[in-house]
Amino acid sequence: MKSKNNLKHSSKTAKQNSKRIIITLVVAAFLITLLLVCTFLLLPKYYESKRFEYNSVVTDYNTKASSMNELYSAAKQRNIDSIPASLSFLELNESEIWDYIMQGGNPFGISSEIQQIQNNLDVLSSQYEKVCQEVYDKVVDDYNIMSDGYNEIITEASIDYIADLPKSAVKHNTKQIKINEKYTDSMFIKELDSIIAETESLISNHLLVEQIINPDEEWVLDRLKQVASIKEAAPVTASNDPNGLLNKEGGYTSCIYFTINQIDTSQIRGSDVIAKGTDAGGAIEVYSTVDSALNRCEYLSQFDDSMLDSGSYTIIGTVVVRTSYKLSEQEQVSLTNEITQALTAVNNT
Repeated sequence: MKSKNNLKHSSKTAKQNSKRIIITLVVAAFLITLLLVCTFLLLPKYYESKRFEYNSVVTDYNTKASSMNELYSAAKQRNIDSIPASLSFLELNESEIWDYIMQGGNPFGISSEIQQIQNNLDVLSSQYEKVCQEVYDKVVDDYNIMSDGYNEIITEASIDYIADLPKSAVKHNTKQIKINEKYTDSMFIKELDSIIAETESLISNHLLVEQIINPDEEWVLDRLKQVASIKEAAPVTASNDPNGLLNKEGGYTSCIYFTINQIDTSQIRGSDVIAKGTDAGGAIEVYSTVDSALNRCEYLSQFDDSMLDSGSYTIIGTVVVRTSYKLSEQEQVSLTNEITQALTAVNNT
């Protein structure tokens, strides 16, 4: 039989246990309530911030990918082959985050996905600037190659009388490309276009100079057909060359005499165009080198302002364009200009 003291101790212990249970239930109820409050009040705000963060980083990624694709397209249109293939966009879905919530998704999963996109963006930004640098260096290198070629070829020709033809081409220096608010994508593309335009202009100028260095006789005859005032043209042969310079050392490789509408050829002695000489209009003398053409002009200069003055003479490339003394000074200049335009017209096809 239990003593009175034992009964009292058991009753006290039971009361303590009951109190602990009540406290535990109260704490549990509080925690559950707090959890519910967080779930229904705070968690949506958290997900809203994550939705904003998610959409922001995806937008940034797609903006950078768009810039890359525009660069790729621009480079392709400009025949720049050093750029990689275009990039794919990430899908930006406004409801994706909320769908994730409704399906009981792990909030840390959203943060992980955002971080992964940010990592991809960092890699893409680095790759983009690397590509921009490669494209810029390629465009500058192409220009400088053409610059060297142009500067070399103009040493083989006289271009002083050709309007708008640069006396030399200045090289471009490369630079570090950094796309930012001060130097935007559009500014970068604009600079590329400017250098490419300069390159294309150099190519055209190079072709121009190249075609007036010892051109073929048939080519010259064809170009003279474009001069409206020229009536008739005929090339000399070894048997009828009045100067005896055809294919001689330092002499011309071809010589074409021509008549013009402004001069009455019936009043000039000679049985044909060649026999009438430069008096009836003028002549085109083609030399293999600019030095030979200069020597010819130096020889002709001996007769300036004398009874033997035959008219004007001008070097275009390695071609000496001569016009008749029967024309006025202005008419000689005008005819020379017409012939020069015909000889320097460039057909890029």
